[in-house]
Amino acid sequence: MKPLHEHLWGFRVEGKPPRHYTILRTRMAEGLFVDEKLRARELRLGGRAFPSGTLLEVTRIQWFKGGKAFDVFYWCGVCSIKQWDPGACACCQAEVELRDAPATE
Repeated sequence: MKPLHEHLWGFRVEGKPPRHYTILRTRMAEGLFVDEKLRARELRLGGRAFPSGTLLEVTRIQWFKGGKAFDVFYWCGVCSIKQWDPGACACCQAEVELRDAPATE
């Protein structure tokens, strides 16, 4: 049986009171919705919350290795192009791979 709709992804921010945010589905956040390898990691999301709301627009995705932050992106080895969403390369249509690089400030 197929689900009636696609699931929304979100997270909880601890605090008093705790807040819940729904992730806005953009090209930058697409991997969070479709890539299980990305979701399996503990991530740090950067972005902006809309005023008086609980919707988050993701503008940066990072994970940690050895205590250091790494920016996460998708890479086409054929064209040497970085992109933010998984799937086909915007140039040659080859499949892109999930990669990381030391975070820039």
